Amino acid sequence: MHGRWAKPELPRQEQSRRRGTPDSCTASKHSQQVFASSDSDAAAATAGRFPPPPSPLDGSGRFRLLSAVDISVGVWGRLHAGAEVGGGSVGGAVEDRRPRPTTIIFDVDDTLYDVGTGFTAHRNTDGATGFMVDKLHFPSKEAAQVLRDEYFLLYHSTAKALTIAEAEGRLPEGARFVADDLDEYWANNLDFTLLGGPDSKLVEVFESLSSNTNLKLVAFSNGPRKYVSRALKEIGLAKFFPPKNLFAVTDVLPHCKPDKGSFDLVLKQVGAKPEDCVMVEDSMKNVRAAKSLGMRTILIMGKGRREGNSSGDATLDQNAKDAEATKAGDAPDATDTAVDAAVSVASEVGEVLRRWMD
Repeated sequence: MHGRWAKPELPRQEQSRRRGTPDSCTASKHSQQVFASSDSDAAAATAGRFPPPPSPLDGSGRFRLLSAVDISVGVWGRLHAGAEVGGGSVGGAVEDRRPRPTTIIFDVDDTLYDVGTGFTAHRNTDGATGFMVDKLHFPSKEAAQVLRDEYFLLYHSTAKALTIAEAEGRLPEGARFVADDLDEYWANNLDFTLLGGPDSKLVEVFESLSSNTNLKLVAFSNGPRKYVSRALKEIGLAKFFPPKNLFAVTDVLPHCKPDKGSFDLVLKQVGAKPEDCVMVEDSMKNVRAAKSLGMRTILIMGKGRREGNSSGDATLDQNAKDAEATKAGDAPDATDTAVDAAVSVASEVGEVLRRWMD
């Protein structure tokens, strides 16, 4: 088990934010870190040392998901025949000189289950505001939602958002936020049936990954610990993440993703270097942060966001839109240079990882 968090004074980074200095949880800082490295990549492509990645747009100009065959490898080089990576190639194909991944770090929410289930919209609305009214004595769910959305936009974690809101005097008089209370409330009151149970294809992928003794599987969520454990159990994946390999926001506070400090804590605990890791995420803020540290990245786009949904279930698209509305400014973008591979759902990551481990 990881050490518990002792409630801090208002962190220095939040004091800086109040003075107008961007804090480490905003996307702008990570964009600066990532795009600085992308300039040399673009220059290399222009110079002809490797071809550009396949377009994410189809012939009519609409977005299409990249297949595993189309995977681009961002600033590390391109996996295309004849392209040069680090000055060498083998048999006309690219030689990827990065070390084989040894640690796969999975986000949980909207990554290990699809964004279109409706569960995220439920958690970030009724789940969050119900807690705030019942336990923090907000006068209404509407008032609670306004404050929750304001702080979530900055911190991308309800637990971190409410921690900072309390430190800044934004909670009702006499209210005290305790992250463990939110954890218990969500674990016991959310409607986990919305998750739809285990995905047999995804469980099969994890069975295969866990059989590789050279791989370490890690879960790292911005949700609180008991809640995350319950969600993993409901989707049939809890057995693949023993307690020592499960990290929640309550294990890394006052940090949270995408803070560098949160990643540093997790990597130290599991004994991994960034260059040996793959981060599987739906959040662009977190993808950019992981990439800036030197990890490979796989972006989960979500089948509910795809145009022309083949399932014929129109509620998937609306559920995805409802979920994205609760986490504004963080919608998946497969064209971002921090994305090494983009897939629709987590059950498709196996093919990507096989290519990187061959």
